[in-house]
Amino acid sequence: MNTILYFLEIVGISLFVSVAISGFVNYFGYRKSYKNFGELSEQIFEKLGFDNPKEQDFYNDYLINDGINISVMDYRKNLKGQDPYPEDYFNQKK
Repeated sequence: MNTILYFLEIVGISLFVSVAISGFVNYFGYRKSYKNFGELSEQIFEKLGFDNPKEQDFYNDYLINDGINISVMDYRKNLKGQDPYPEDYFNQKK
């Protein structure tokens, strides 16, 4: 009986430690990743000629709407400043 309790105790402790380490690594790993992606996005917006590239905030708009990822075209609604590329930009380039 003691060996079963000892085994369950070891399994419980191992599970707890594994979850804690995984959470720690994921939290700090993704946090840095989001920061890098944000800085890269600012550089891209700046090169493409958008107004206020450091003021753009699309993070919350990446949420899933009715089980579907929101389209890139929906991001246009939240641009701060003038959009240098109108919706028919690519149609005009053909």
